[in-house]
Amino acid sequence: MTEKRDKIIGGGDGPEIYKLRLTYSKTGLIRFISHRDLIRVLFRAFSRAGLPVAYSRGYSPHPVVSFCPPLKVGMEGLNERLDLSLTGTPAGAETAGILNPHLPEGIEIKDSRVLSAGEPSLNARLEAAEYRVDPEEPFRVSREAVDNFLAAAEIRMVWRRGGKEKEIDARAGVKSLVREGEGGVRMVLSLKENCQPYPVLIALSGADPAHLPGWRWQRLGFLP
Repeated sequence: MTEKRDKIIGGGDGPEIYKLRLTYSKTGLIRFISHRDLIRVLFRAFSRAGLPVAYSRGYSPHPVVSFCPPLKVGMEGLNERLDLSLTGTPAGAETAGILNPHLPEGIEIKDSRVLSAGEPSLNARLEAAEYRVDPEEPFRVSREAVDNFLAAAEIRMVWRRGGKEKEIDARAGVKSLVREGEGGVRMVLSLKENCQPYPVLIALSGADPAHLPGWRWQRLGFLP
């Protein structure tokens, strides 16, 4: 659902298209809904708030919107982003006040702004994402584990996803790694090389993958 591939109703001789960038959070129990369900929640809020949303052409028109990389189910997002195309003059900074009454508890629009003409698309600007996790005992991360991880040229491991196994380098794309508190970690991962925080924590702590979704994970935001 990106503006790059969609032909927009209202383009050409129709109304001028505006783009609005929203920053929102997804926290609390609603972190357990999927990205697909999140899209439905947001689209419903756009409709109820009366936003002049631009729709794609074709047999199944849908709102023209670009999302940042999806959150894992169970992970909180504190500064998620999306770009929304509109066929009317957007409210800009007032959009948060318009949308938030129509959103469920746990999803909140924190900021909104109108994009200027020629401004890069959302995903063209994003280079890295920052994550934080506080694992439980006995999988707290030691300072020695962090030092050893950062000193390694590569860390090969077998990663299982979707019923398939793949050998990966957990060290690749880790731009920074800092121990926090009594064994938690904060990490910055390149979106182009490694946007998987789970393997990084496994390499640091030896945790069983089955434990990971039950811990409190947060994506703090994105870095240009």
